[in-house]
Amino acid sequence: MSIFGGFMSAVVGFSLVLNSFALPYNSDKRIVDYVELGVPSMQSFEVDTASRCPWDMILFDNKLYVGGGDYGDDTGPVDIWAYDLTKECWENTGNVPDEEVDRFAVIDGQLIAPGIDPKDDWSLGNYYIKTDNGWETVRTIPNGIHNFDMVEYDGKLFAGIGVISGSYPVVCSEDKGKTFYQIPFERNGGEVDTSKWSVVRVYDFLFLNGDMYVFLPNSDDHTYDAYKYIDGKFVFDNECIKKVFRKSFSHRSMSANYYIDGRLYLTFGILYSTDNMNDFLKIKIFEKGIVYDLCEYKGRLYALYGEANDDGTYNTSVWVKKKGETDEFIKLFEFNYDIPPVSFVCNGKDYYIGMGKIDEENSKNGMILFVDIFK
Repeated sequence: MSIFGGFMSAVVGFSLVLNSFALPYNSDKRIVDYVELGVPSMQSFEVDTASRCPWDMILFDNKLYVGGGDYGDDTGPVDIWAYDLTKECWENTGNVPDEEVDRFAVIDGQLIAPGIDPKDDWSLGNYYIKTDNGWETVRTIPNGIHNFDMVEYDGKLFAGIGVISGSYPVVCSEDKGKTFYQIPFERNGGEVDTSKWSVVRVYDFLFLNGDMYVFLPNSDDHTYDAYKYIDGKFVFDNECIKKVFRKSFSHRSMSANYYIDGRLYLTFGILYSTDNMNDFLKIKIFEKGIVYDLCEYKGRLYALYGEANDDGTYNTSVWVKKKGETDEFIKLFEFNYDIPPVSFVCNGKDYYIGMGKIDEENSKNGMILFVDIFK
């Protein structure tokens, strides 16, 4: 999603696999075995509810970092757990004063977690930087009640935030996060007035053909508009309220988006693609279930998909988009599990999949699964 996403023979082999789409295992059904790496968050949260869910994961410095928490029920602070790929064990990398960690980003070589819902007062918003001694709290975002996403663009640092009525939900820093200022939103030649809005938020930054966009939702007027960053401000682009729809499975409306092969792919549980932020094409192969997450690796787009079974279990699968200007996806593998997936990350050979259900207690909530498709 941004501070700010012997082995060579396996990599070469996988490249050949993708080019031919012939799988090196059980090619008829593509069913794979998985390894349960455990539920690291059970050491932080006694009750196996949504707080244990791995809302986001990232591979960084040979470790798998996992989010958690629940900013609806305020169950923080949050321990950020990481799986050391060399030592093959979990470690607590430190604690952050926040109710939920549900996004990681890398900017300037630093691993960052935006402060989704800081436990501090609302005068300033937070983000957290991984250091050798844990996680450093950076508290410099004015009125940043929620900090949902952070990116670097045009040499500047941007944060998509939740603010009080009358403010704008994107701030910018030109001094590497020391200070931030609001970015105005404009429509029909005038500034957007949010003074009567009950909720003012931007959750995600999106990039298409080198341009940066955001969606600005207004629940009071039931609008969901796209704005494009132009000359230091966000300018209205088009209305999207009846163009994209959501299947809910987390606290976010959109779980991931990536620009690949000239198109922007974004999932609201339903996967869409667009080349103009106006016409959104639904990827129909995934209509029955939910596209939980997306991952990009070396210019290839991967999708995490799940369908509920009649017996209460879930079929989880990972797909890869064909190369070039096409919306076709090929299934790489699948398996059955007690609960649905939430997030995943991969490096083309190894796949780490986080499992969880937001709406019920389950002993498997927070389980991290590992799949090696060459094993």
